[in-house]
Amino acid sequence: MSPDTGLRAGRDQLYLAHVDAATFQDGANPGAREEGIEGCRALSVKEFEDMLLSGRISDAYTLAAYGLARARGLLAEASP
Repeated sequence: MSPDTGLRAGRDQLYLAHVDAATFQDGANPGAREEGIEGCRALSVKEFEDMLLSGRISDAYTLAAYGLARARGLLAEASP
């Protein structure tokens, strides 16, 4: 991905990880606050898409990663 922020040139890598929800632990790792991460939690595709549509998720990197993963067929279809 090439961010066009005017603040920096270059490219950033986007990664997709599939996480086993049964072994995932909600919450942030100890050093996460230094990066501005307040917490993390596992979401289904449907929950994630609902958060996108409601505006709760709006950052450009997440939107770009989601759009690329969806276009490449890497995400399971969301349940209605």
